[in-house]
Amino acid sequence: MAASIRALKLERPCFYALSYAAMHPGAPVPAELLTSIRPPMGWLERSLFARHMAHRRIPYLAERIFARMQPDLAHRLEFWRETIYPRFEVRKQIAGSGCTRCNFTRKRIKQVAGALGMLLGEGVALLRGH
Repeated sequence: MAASIRALKLERPCFYALSYAAMHPGAPVPAELLTSIRPPMGWLERSLFARHMAHRRIPYLAERIFARMQPDLAHRLEFWRETIYPRFEVRKQIAGSGCTRCNFTRKRIKQVAGALGMLLGEGVALLRGH
C-alpha cells in the first residue's frame, strides 16, 4: 500500500487521513505504514497537524495539504491562483445564473473577507499554541 501511495504522490493527504483514523476511531492502521509515508513537515505544518489531530478547526486545510503536494513554488502559486481566481468555466459555475463577472466577484469578495477573518483568528491560535 505504501508503494502505491508514494507512486501516486499522495503521502500527505493519506498520512493526515490514516493518522486520524488510527488515533480517533481506532482503525487498525499499521504503524509501519504511517512511518513510511510520513511527509517532511516544518514547524507550521507540524502545528497544523497537531491541531487537526486535536479536532480543532483549520481553515482551508485541504487546500493547504494539496498546495504542499505541488513539486515547486511555481506550481504552488499556480494552484493558489486557480483556487482563488479560477478559469472562466469554473467562475461560471461559482457565479450561477446571471452576470458571471458580477456574481462571481460579489461571491469571491464575501469569501475572501470571511477567509481573512478566519486566517487572522488562526494566526492568533498558532501564536498562542492552540
